[in-house]
Amino acid sequence: MAILGTTRLKVANGSASVTKLWNGRYRLEFLCDPSSDKTDWYYENIGGILPEFAASQDAFFGKGVDESWQAIPESVYPNMVCVEASYPYIPSIGEKRVSLAYETLTSSWVQEKDEDTDYELNGLKRVSRVSVALPETAYTNVVGTTTIDSDGTTLYLGTYQIDETDAKWTLSEIWLEAGTLNVSTTTEATGLNRVATTFLHIEGATSGPVVSRSEQNVEGLKTITVTTLQRSDGGDLTDGDPTNTFGAMFNFSYPGVVGVSRVTTASLGGDIAINRFFYQSPPVQRPIPATSYVFFQTSGLPASEDYVYDGAIGLWSPSEWAGGTYYGWRYQRDNFGTPIGERPGFRGFRAVENDDDEIPNVYTSLTGMATDDDGLSGTLLLNGTTYEISVSGGPEKPDGNKYTLGTIDIEPAFVDEDGVQYYKKVITVATIPAQGSSVIT
Repeated sequence: MAILGTTRLKVANGSASVTKLWNGRYRLEFLCDPSSDKTDWYYENIGGILPEFAASQDAFFGKGVDESWQAIPESVYPNMVCVEASYPYIPSIGEKRVSLAYETLTSSWVQEKDEDTDYELNGLKRVSRVSVALPETAYTNVVGTTTIDSDGTTLYLGTYQIDETDAKWTLSEIWLEAGTLNVSTTTEATGLNRVATTFLHIEGATSGPVVSRSEQNVEGLKTITVTTLQRSDGGDLTDGDPTNTFGAMFNFSYPGVVGVSRVTTASLGGDIAINRFFYQSPPVQRPIPATSYVFFQTSGLPASEDYVYDGAIGLWSPSEWAGGTYYGWRYQRDNFGTPIGERPGFRGFRAVENDDDEIPNVYTSLTGMATDDDGLSGTLLLNGTTYEISVSGGPEKPDGNKYTLGTIDIEPAFVDEDGVQYYKKVITVATIPAQGSSVIT
């Protein structure tokens, strides 16, 4: 009967220890007695007790036929090669023994154990694999390109490492699911959020205009960081709703009021004189509460609806001011008169609205026929002259009305990745308090 070993190297107890490995692989461990513990360890003899790495289980080694290692034919495992060979001292028996280990290895990568799975990367699936093969086994997978299917989820090769020895090569791979790795949000003062989203390998959907994009590890399993500007409430940046609203005090100029009035005086001789003149209440400026709305748009011009935003009746920007008129005949010596007619303008003024309602004894017009000593805007009228003094025009009385104030402020804000210019627009609106009110709410 064939025996395992030779006269030079015999297997203890006539058999190896067998370990069943994962994925159909085995490990054989032999503990052998050398024929001479005095010289077998010499360099010139070591090849007789320690085989070469990757030598097959049934390969002969030694110096001569009588000394050559041989395996019992029925004992040989397929693809079994030497991975460990040593001549250690064994304390439990107080002696040295030759220790040989063989494992199943081929020129194809085989997983050494079942893969490990975790979801540490923001819930993305990650699989770690360890495989083994004979030295010089080719590896053709490409980081960022090669994929596997893991229970219906596509994973991309993220990284790999090959540990090389003369006995075997060990491959460590990490496979990753593409998706969102991280979202970072920074609040802007204008009611926007600057959102930086980092994707693994494949860029996903984002909201809002993209203002920057960067890629890392471009030759491997890349990460992509996309920075967008979004409304803080999650809405579309250019949907027409304000991104921010804030209150402020606005210096509003109330227009002056112009009307006509009259004054009656008695002369020393007891005659009654009436003078008609332009009454003026000057413009007044005071701070009033207003609300400003911030928008973003791709147009650099205001729209018609901006001027009536939030129920405003329009932009407070008077296009005309009040004007007056008066005419009659000027009294001169010897009862001779010359015609008078003037059209004064009153910049910054509006005409009084209703006779005797807005300001007592102030009217929009006065007409009649002069008697002795009557005056018209400081001019003595000829007796019996038909005269008229009146005012009209100017803006409406602003009290209680809602207007957009100032101008529609539009300025460049940012340019997105596609070169589109975005503008920041500010509309300020206020309901004008009554000019004489002492408390502004």
